Formats: sequence, C-alpha cells, structure tokens
Amino acid sequence: MSSISKPIAFLILAHADPDQLARLARALDYRSRIFIHLDAKSDLAEFRRRTFPSCASFLGNRVRVSWAAFSSVEAIICLMRAALSSGESYSHLVFLSGLDYPIKPMRKLHEFLNSAPQREHICFTDASLSRHYPMFFEHYWFLETIPGLPRKFERNLRHGFGRALRPFLKKPQPSSMVPCWGSAYWALTPQCVNHILEFTDKRPDYVRWARSSYAPDEHYFHTIVGNSSFLSASDGFIPCEGNKTYKMANLHLIDPSLRKVRTEEDLREILNSDKFFVRKLTSGQSKGLLDILDQDVLTAVQ
Repeated sequence: MSSISKPIAFLILAHADPDQLARLARALDYRSRIFIHLDAKSDLAEFRRRTFPSCASFLGNRVRVSWAAFSSVEAIICLMRAALSSGESYSHLVFLSGLDYPIKPMRKLHEFLNSAPQREHICFTDASLSRHYPMFFEHYWFLETIPGLPRKFERNLRHGFGRALRPFLKKPQPSSMVPCWGSAYWALTPQCVNHILEFTDKRPDYVRWARSSYAPDEHYFHTIVGNSSFLSASDGFIPCEGNKTYKMANLHLIDPSLRKVRTEEDLREILNSDKFFVRKLTSGQSKGLLDILDQDVLTAVQ
C-alpha cells in the first residue's frame, strides 16, 4: 500500500448484540477510526463491558432510533459530524450496521478506496420513475415511536393516522430535485459528506420533507448526492428494478429478503462475492461463519 494512502472512517449504527459489535470493531481495526452510534434505547454499559480496539469510540450524543424513521438519518448525521470533526484526514467514510462483517482483508478495502480517492461509492435510481417508491416520499408517514404508550396502541395510532391522510393529501416536494433511492450502505469522501452536512443545515424544507418520509436512510443522502456536483464522481443512476435495494449496495452482499441471518451454509456465496461486507450476522447464529471468516479469510495474504 502506498505510504500516502489515507485511513478509513467507519460509521457504525448499532442497537443490539454487543458481542457481535465488538467483534466487528476488532475486524475493522486496520488503519481506521471507528465511530459507533448506539441507539439511545440500548444499555451502553453492556457494550462497554466488551473489548473494543483503541481506534473505536462511542458517540456521546445518542438518538432514540425508530425503524424506517428519520431518527436513523439523524444518528448517521451525528456519526458524520463526529468523523469530520476528529481532525483526521480520511480516504472515505464507510457506513455499516452493527450486524455487518468484512469478507475481504481490510488491506484490500484500503487499496480499493485509496486507488480512486475521489470516487463516491453510492448508486441510486430515479424514484420518480418507479411505481413502487413515490408513495414513500409523496405522503406523510409517522414512524417515530411514542414513548410511554402501549406498543400496539401507539403503532396503530401512528400508522392509522398516516393511512387516513393518504387518499386526499400529498406533502410538498423539494423544488428542482430528482428524488433518488438506493441502498442504505455506501462509502463517501469527506468532501461529499461535508456537502451533505452543509445542505442539511441550509435546507430545512428538505429536512422536513424527509422527516415524514418512509425509510429516509435509503433516499436522504442519495437525493443530495444525485442532485449535486458529486453525481459525476458517483456510481450514479441505475435502472429501477422495483423494490430491490439490496442490488444497489456498493460494498455489501445482502440477501434479497433483507432479513436472513447468515451462517456457514452461505460460505460459498460469500467467498464468490466481489463485495467487501456481508449482512447480517449475529454472535450466536453466525458464530461458525464468523470463526471461518476470521481464521481463513480476513487474515489471507492475497
């Protein structure tokens, strides 16, 4: 590797399985800084009892994250700000979840990212041309959980209110912007991330639009990049194939179900993949696969 290569900043969004998260952090410990956002609903003390490398740190400002809600974007923005304010110079900021795991030696990822220091590893589809995606950003969705209410009652309340509005109300769309949809997983340069943060600060109308959209982590950052000068350096627009975001993950091998927990049965697919990460793995069900990856794959000299 060239002596002028830059380290990677890993941004990890986690909420469960402290053993798996600690193992992931140790696997990433190669010329890197690791920034971890732990869901505010999770017990940080339980995670701190595990062994993390010195390059890993937990964010102090923690967001209560709800599934498919804007709070996930807020947590990622916190990770972005932490990385850019660290004073270090990175090749790329790579977004991961706590249930991801590398399937190539980290040296290979460093070589790959540093070989094209201005490339933005993110792709997307023009969501306005899709039959599937517009309902998720043209209508109001109420996805942040309401603490203190019975779970089933508050969920029915939120979703019922959204369904009641949809037949006769659409929300204002950001002016002069093509809505872009892609995978939640990407690797972006610090310059691109800085643009995203500046855009966020300057465009409260855009933030309001995304705040009441469904799964904004799959379109918030993508739409900003797709409507910026960074588009030409990205993997750009690809044809829409319906609801198949797993195909738009640049560095991740993701099962079409989006839910499958990987085991040793998936080893052949993993070894044949040209991706750098696989999801999702847990410390219990995936232990055999994790042991193989650690012993035979991540330490391989290639």
